[in-house]
Amino acid sequence: MKNFKLFLKSYLLASLFALGIFLIFSACKKQTSGSAVIWYDKTASIGLLKVGSTSLNYYFDGSLIGSSASGTFWTGPPDCSSTGVITIKKDLGGAKIKNFSYTIKDQLNRIVYSGSMDIKDASCNSLQLQ
Repeated sequence: MKNFKLFLKSYLLASLFALGIFLIFSACKKQTSGSAVIWYDKTASIGLLKVGSTSLNYYFDGSLIGSSASGTFWTGPPDCSSTGVITIKKDLGGAKIKNFSYTIKDQLNRIVYSGSMDIKDASCNSLQLQ
């Protein structure tokens, strides 16, 4: 009988320990984040300059994230770590994908582009303005 009580006590302690570990790990929410690069090609650059847009301000979810000259363009999608590109890194709050709004205004505060895009966890997402 004494061995049974010792076994039962050990079993209960091990079960409580395992339950505690499970609760700790299930309460931890995985942090997720993703990046996006915003770019445009020569055709878009020429179009912007033709309408008098010489510089651009980039807003992501209402916050200014950067600016660039309209004459700056790329021949293909740049990497998020490339120099001189407009890049945003966003916390996704544990989600694998999250949608964000963007607005791009020129030096006269005219909206030249706006929309929304999905940013995926652990990736560099590309947004080409056209």
